[in-house]
Amino acid sequence: MNISDKLRKHLAFSAAGVVPFPETFDGYLNYEVGGELRNSAKPELWRSLSHAVPNPTWRIDGAIFGTRYFATPLFLLSDFPPLRIDVVIPDQLDWAQELWGVLGASDSVHMHDERVANLGISRYLVLLLDSWSSSYPDFERIYRGLPFGSSIVVGNIGLKLSESRIRINRNIQLPSHLLSISNLQELWKLQDDSMPVAVDLHRLRFVKRLFSSICLIEHAGKPMIFKSNTQSPSSIYHEIKVLLSLPPHPNIVGPPKALVTISSDSHSEKCLICGFLLEYYELGSLEAYLPQIRDSHSLRAQDQLRWSLELASALIHIHSQVGMFYSDLKMDNILLRLINGKVSIVLVDFEQSRNLYTWAPPEVFYVEWIAELSFRGLTRIDGLSDQLMLEFREVMERYFSSRGVTLPVPVQPLDYDNPQHGWYYPWLTSTPEEQESGSVYCLGRALWCIFECVGNTSNVLGRSHPHDSDSQYEFPMFTYRTPDSIQQIIRKCTSGAREWTGDGPLGLFRRGGKVYPRGRTGTMGQPIATVEETKEAVKRVWKLEIVKAKEFLLAREKYRNGSADVDDVELLGYLRRPTLKDVHVFLKDLEIEETETVQKVI
Repeated sequence: MNISDKLRKHLAFSAAGVVPFPETFDGYLNYEVGGELRNSAKPELWRSLSHAVPNPTWRIDGAIFGTRYFATPLFLLSDFPPLRIDVVIPDQLDWAQELWGVLGASDSVHMHDERVANLGISRYLVLLLDSWSSSYPDFERIYRGLPFGSSIVVGNIGLKLSESRIRINRNIQLPSHLLSISNLQELWKLQDDSMPVAVDLHRLRFVKRLFSSICLIEHAGKPMIFKSNTQSPSSIYHEIKVLLSLPPHPNIVGPPKALVTISSDSHSEKCLICGFLLEYYELGSLEAYLPQIRDSHSLRAQDQLRWSLELASALIHIHSQVGMFYSDLKMDNILLRLINGKVSIVLVDFEQSRNLYTWAPPEVFYVEWIAELSFRGLTRIDGLSDQLMLEFREVMERYFSSRGVTLPVPVQPLDYDNPQHGWYYPWLTSTPEEQESGSVYCLGRALWCIFECVGNTSNVLGRSHPHDSDSQYEFPMFTYRTPDSIQQIIRKCTSGAREWTGDGPLGLFRRGGKVYPRGRTGTMGQPIATVEETKEAVKRVWKLEIVKAKEFLLAREKYRNGSADVDDVELLGYLRRPTLKDVHVFLKDLEIEETETVQKVI
């Protein structure tokens, strides 16, 4: 079954278990890559979309679910600030159906990095933007003058480029949601010398968009990272606050090098913070590095142990601060740098927001899955009746009441409200011990990646990776690469994981731009499921997940009030995990053993 951005919400979240699957998109769900376009469009368009665009004047650096593209005008690159002007297009369902195959509609959903530039939709947009910008009077002046975070909106993806409707959406509302340095100083009770220096956005030179919120830029002749969020600036302010308050640690990213500002309007001298600068780590992340050293056979046990120890040490440091937690541990947030000739890790991304369900501990995503069925402010799709939501809300109200939590749960606002530890309620409503146990779980999955040399733990429905993108090799499959002792500590760290309970990974699998029931993907001798069978599997999988989530919340509630029985405790795997210090001691002992073994050989 092909996926689209809109359909993704009917596949990858708990509401899919109770909301009927849309019935009007069977043509898209079943489409196959074929020759439809040859009979419907001019041959030159077919050739243009099937091959690289010669002498392009625009470049696509990445995308978000195939409906928002990071487009760069190459003719401005020599001296251009990171204005964060995206190209927004309709959902894949609304593209001309003759183009679905050649544009790579379903593949555009899961490719978020520069691989998307090789899809037909990126070539389509490059051709369209080239034609549009070259015919636009005084385009460079107008483009340079756009407000930060504006967008180019493409109204339709049709058979003729000339019929596409394009308009510029000037983001004139964003400044009203931004704060000045003095505003934040007052909120955080910080002195002037505690705040990073300010630098105007237009003093930065854009190089490349790396991720949705991350740009590679040059400042004062040095490559740096510019992080910003044009959709939710409050997350940027919270991360700045966390980075300024966290004591230094060699394996944790330091405070911002500078705060990036824009003017509130063309006539004002008031500077508003739109992002911040960080050091650029050119070695990249473990997500990409691990498969590379695996494929080049340059794996060394000393490196694996060092990275594991550094990661455990960083997490211990974070949890030693009152109320602090780290909720987004995954391999693309573990960057690399050289220290004394050795590759060491640096932990980044301190927004304290949600993680992928393939990384989050079950005690986190079970809370989220039921909460999203309970409160309108958290729902992802329409179709939930008031009566149905009331039934789930009663479950959540009872659960939160048992933990002394006052409703409503916090929801991240557009305007920053200075929360102490962010807005992500599954972590916020956990005790410090439970938060540490959650970090131990994520550490266990990270250890599996480090020792098995893979970039991610499991197949994700809405996102693929340049390496191991559609691999059937997932946590907790072990090979000769992981010593038995490491396998045992990983099992302990990930106690409560669905993979140890007999359920295995989520019962859906993405292969390229298609989703199938696990075991029926058409690969490795498996049969291939039809669209109708996949729809039934989606409903069945999420219904079961909802049942398990409710059982877990009830067991946790009973454990909290002292009435849990043996079966309840069995569901609460986080109670049986080691502490972060336990894991660190274990890894340190292994490192000593490894060193002694090497010395004996020498």
